[in-house]
Amino acid sequence: MSFKKIAGLVTGLLIVTASAQANTNGIYVGGSIGRASTDYSAGNQNLSPGKTKDDSGLGWSGLLGYQMNRNFALQADFIQYNDSSIDNVKGINGADVDYEQDAGDIVGKLMFPFGNGFNIFATGGIAYVKLDRNANSTAKAFNIKSDDKDGVRPTYGLGLGYDFYPGWSAIASWSQIPSGGSIEQSNYFGLGLNFHFS
Repeated sequence: MSFKKIAGLVTGLLIVTASAQANTNGIYVGGSIGRASTDYSAGNQNLSPGKTKDDSGLGWSGLLGYQMNRNFALQADFIQYNDSSIDNVKGINGADVDYEQDAGDIVGKLMFPFGNGFNIFATGGIAYVKLDRNANSTAKAFNIKSDDKDGVRPTYGLGLGYDFYPGWSAIASWSQIPSGGSIEQSNYFGLGLNFHFS
């Protein structure tokens, strides 16, 4: 390959890379899948003795954001956590309680670009958490009830982004909602894509 062709190829790659690194202000959307966990156990649910099952597993998230400049954005997220259960609650064979949780949040996002299209970011804000607790018929026979709980909790997180093509970013992120009231601690680690509208 001639020097001119090599120079042209390198120039083209530099142009695409520079364009990809230019954070686009305005609206963006995204989604991810990953590992979710919730900390509901027989001990903190007053159901001892019992066996916690599937307290971590597959989760997913979607987001809508507005980037104001290369360092700050406002973002709304929805996270669906994995379902978990506590089996044989209070030592009763076959008495099971299932837990289903999701959360919506509004966060500020601080971004710190450090070259080659990469940036690290931190998020912080508030989340509305909705929890459905479903007792099976055996548990109900022993006066263990199904009920729904919700609450507003703080949320925070960290992540790494890579602008790999104009308008497109690959994202690895972690977020946590700490325990409080009837809501126990939850974590979500996801890998996904964001698309910025130009």
